[in-house]
Amino acid sequence: MSNTSDSFQFNLDFPEFSDRTLKVEVPSYFDVLPDGHAIIISGYPVQHGDRTYNSQDSSTLNLCEHYLCQFGIMSSQTDLIDYALQHGYCHLTDAPRLALSMTLDQMVQLLASFAISLSIEQSYSLEDLAQNIESGKSVAIFVNAEKLWNFIHEYYSDESNHLVVVTRLARDRISGEIRGFYVYDAFADAADYFVDMLTMQLAWLDVGGQQLVVDVPFSKADVSA
Repeated sequence: MSNTSDSFQFNLDFPEFSDRTLKVEVPSYFDVLPDGHAIIISGYPVQHGDRTYNSQDSSTLNLCEHYLCQFGIMSSQTDLIDYALQHGYCHLTDAPRLALSMTLDQMVQLLASFAISLSIEQSYSLEDLAQNIESGKSVAIFVNAEKLWNFIHEYYSDESNHLVVVTRLARDRISGEIRGFYVYDAFADAADYFVDMLTMQLAWLDVGGQQLVVDVPFSKADVSA
């Protein structure tokens, strides 16, 4: 942790973890979908913030920012960008426009420098994802962007090619069956966007069903030990 410059406004003491890290039961409330289905929503919504750069690989950069903000480590996106550039966790390009690029490996290394570790979990049903959300875990998933957002371009692929954060879960109020999930995707300018269960099946489970799950950061005592 000593490689962090004093000029960056990060909180390295971890005085307390966020409520969503410690609580086993996440907030839940009743709601109604546009099609009239009565549902129970569980999880934590995410607010979409402004982005300084336009990045062709923005999903990893913005996902990294999401995790650092969630645990109260980062004070601003500018600090994150400066830190990442200084330590080689991302690089800046100027063609065709100003952009930042961060690979998945670079994101993992940057988060590890703040004692935040990630693990990949293989899922075989939507319930696997639902249980992580309901237990308060912070989860991102590997999806196919074309299938998730229903667009096609010349580089179309049937494989996973994008990362989004899953924020909340919607279950039928009576039967308890999964109706869908809410996702955060800065790349698609979607904050807390509802994705029905069929689309989630096609865009995530059918293209690999992998979850990127965040482990709870260590305390300062653990880091310095």
